[in-house]
Amino acid sequence: MTLKERMDFVKKLVDKGYNPLFVSIHGNISLNPKVSGFEIYTLSDKASDEEAVAVEMKENINFDREDIKDTEELYEILKDLITDGLKMQSEKLSENIIKKIPEDLTITKVHKKANFYVLKYNFVPSALIEIGYMSNIKEAKKLSDKNYLEKLASYIADGVKDFVYYYNKTGGFSR
Repeated sequence: MTLKERMDFVKKLVDKGYNPLFVSIHGNISLNPKVSGFEIYTLSDKASDEEAVAVEMKENINFDREDIKDTEELYEILKDLITDGLKMQSEKLSENIIKKIPEDLTITKVHKKANFYVLKYNFVPSALIEIGYMSNIKEAKKLSDKNYLEKLASYIADGVKDFVYYYNKTGGFSR
């Protein structure tokens, strides 16, 4: 799916009355084979560091100018109304996921901020997860292990469940 198709899919769910979350999961890559770790990104107009800028550029490369043109006008209207609340909800979602990743996985866990297309043009709580670096030999080996991936998926799902519980308990963060 293109980046725009992903956003259109979320919009269709919202239009049907669903209250979805958007979690995008990727394997990361770096020119430095020693770089490793689990990173989770939430929306920010400014990337949190130079590495986040590089990943942002890599992630956003697959959209075209028409995608932006088609979504920019609607986005500008809605942005001021919902962005702050979505940022708060997305950060809570990310925090819940990171908390569920146990220390015994021996991976560095980092919460970063970036202006990815799938975060910027999404109007539901959203997170982009880099589950490890395929360019790092040790992590690439882990990422090819079905049991490791199932554990990681389970931890991510548990973090999402905790977020949904908190969201429902607080009436969408309204109390």
